[in-house]
Amino acid sequence: MVDLADGTVPKLPELVSLAYFNPGCGDGEQAVLTRPQGDDTQLLTVDARKGQLVRQQTVAGQLTSAVPFGNEIAAARGDAVVSVDAKGATSTLARTGGTPFRLVPDAHSGLAYQVPAGTQVQVRRVTSAGSDRLLGSGALGALAVHGTGGRVF
Repeated sequence: MVDLADGTVPKLPELVSLAYFNPGCGDGEQAVLTRPQGDDTQLLTVDARKGQLVRQQTVAGQLTSAVPFGNEIAAARGDAVVSVDAKGATSTLARTGGTPFRLVPDAHSGLAYQVPAGTQVQVRRVTSAGSDRLLGSGALGALAVHGTGGRVF
């Protein structure tokens, strides 16, 4: 993180590596950092405005593409999009035909994501209420989901 007003760089007490899925930004000022812990995954929620770690938890299994999602965290695990609550319990938001990636939360309790489907990629949206629907598809590598400030493109 960099304070754009004065250029300072607040250091977090934990080290993580940057990757295509890490960090995962939400629709506000929070981000989630992930790092492997043996067969498990550690999730570090950061308040980017304050430059502070606000939650640290370890969950079973390998999770990627973790992002803040309401009061929880959404992430990809195998062939599913899952949510992780504050106690580390996971629940499935959507089953997918491949490994979901590029998870982007919106300001309306939804989460857009991409999932490979053969030579195509699907763009889907799941809600915290469990609705999962196809928004569109295209050639793998020809489209990408992006978001800013709760808006998804």
